[in-house]
Formats: sequence, C-alpha cells, structure tokens
Amino acid sequence: MRKLLRADFARLWKDKVFWIATGVVMLFSAAICLAQYNSMVNYDMNMSYALPRIYVNSYIMLCIALAAFTNLFLGTEYSDGTIRNKLVTGCSRSGIYLSGYLTCAAGGLLMQAAFMAVATIMGVPMFGFKTAFLRPVGTYTLVGALLICCEVAIYTMVSMLCQNRAAVAVLCQVVTFALLMYSTYLMNALSAPEFYDAATKAADGSFIMETVRNERYLTGQERKIYEFLTEFIPMAQGYVVAGLNSAHPALLGLYSVIVGGFSTVAGLLGFRRKDLK
Repeated sequence: MRKLLRADFARLWKDKVFWIATGVVMLFSAAICLAQYNSMVNYDMNMSYALPRIYVNSYIMLCIALAAFTNLFLGTEYSDGTIRNKLVTGCSRSGIYLSGYLTCAAGGLLMQAAFMAVATIMGVPMFGFKTAFLRPVGTYTLVGALLICCEVAIYTMVSMLCQNRAAVAVLCQVVTFALLMYSTYLMNALSAPEFYDAATKAADGSFIMETVRNERYLTGQERKIYEFLTEFIPMAQGYVVAGLNSAHPALLGLYSVIVGGFSTVAGLLGFRRKDLK
C-alpha cells in the first residue's frame, strides 16, 4: 500500500490536469475577492463577514474540478494498462482502489488549500481579518474537507468501475451539473419568503400595497424533506457550507461520511469482482 501511494503521489505532482484544475480554482478565488471588493467600494455594501464567506465559497463549484481531475487521473490507469501491471506485480485490488482514492482526495484538499491561500493573500488586505472569523472558518473548513472526500469517493467509484474514460468523464460532469441545478432549485425553494408585498388595483384606479401569503412557501413535512435533501446531497451541501448558516454543521459532516463510506464500500466490492480487460 505504501509503495502504491508513493507511486500515485509521484504521478500526482506531474499530472497536468491536477495543476490546471488547481490554477482554475485559484483564479476563481481571485475573481470572488475582486467581485466582493467591487461591491464594497462601488455599492457601499456591508462586507464585514465577506472573508469567511469567500473561504467557503469554493465548495459550490469545486465538485466540477474534482470530477474532471478524478476521472482523468484514474482513467489513465485503465488506458495505459497500469492497473493490470500492478496486479501482475502482486498488488491487491483493494490496495489499488484505496491508493487511487486517497491520492485524489489529497489532490482535492490541496485544491481547496490553494483556494484559501489566494483568498487570504487578497482578502485580508481588502476586508481585514477578525479573531471572530476563526471559529466559523475552522468549523466549516473541516465540514468542507469531509465534503471533498465524499465527492471524490463518488467519482472514484464511478471511475474505477468503468473502463471507458471518455464516457465516465461525460457522465460525471452531466450528473454533477444536473445536481448543481437541482440544488439551486432546492435552495431557492427554501429561501422563498412566507409573505410578500403585492399591488392591487382599487375601484378608483389607484394601487394599494398589501401583504400576501406566498402559496409556494414550504411548510411542515415538505419543508423538512427539502432541508434534508440540501444537507444530504453533496452538491447541495456545498451551498449550505458556503452560506455558513447550518444549525448543525456536525450533521453535515456525518452525512458526508455516510455517503462517502457507502460509495467507497460499493466501489471496492465492485472493483474486486470486475473483469479487467
């Protein structure tokens, strides 16, 4: 296992996709900092908590970079025949699978670290840093790290069970974008106000403003289901983490462990029985 990890990490440092994905993540961090600073300067918006929100903003879109990196990094093992060579030399299938997963998870965590490094270098001079930021940033960074490991576990399972690298890459990106759009729908539904102001026309032709109840406002069991989905689905959980507004962040981490653990076990069992051509 140690030899496999050494070989995989040596390949990680030379992997172009990893460095390209890391570069895109760093540019995304810089763009967010500049956008928030522009809002503060030109629109006089309150940005007292801009920096901690910037730190966790990456979890919304990082899944896209993770999908591309994991699929291509592990897919090369099939296309180059590396997996067969490892098996011939006596490596176990479980060791190969776990080594690939741990390497990709480490790559994902390094991407997030690069994002936060850029946010720190640019954001602290722009927005300042308060000691009050340490607790929320630390809590949600830990939750976000578990979320990254969970998403990588899902992509690893798909990548290791399908030998067609192109098909896997397309499938993961399509599903990821679909879940991101569904997550946006869930968050919009939950954030809809219970009441809103509406203008009604009176008999004399004048308009009267009155408060109207929103018929689409979620209540009762339906709202609980929507809240559970936003916390359980990894891509939707990214929105919750980015908002720094979960009432129970530890539960988010537990959901990530459950989904990631199930994906890893399912992937391991499937890979051990897979007929490698």
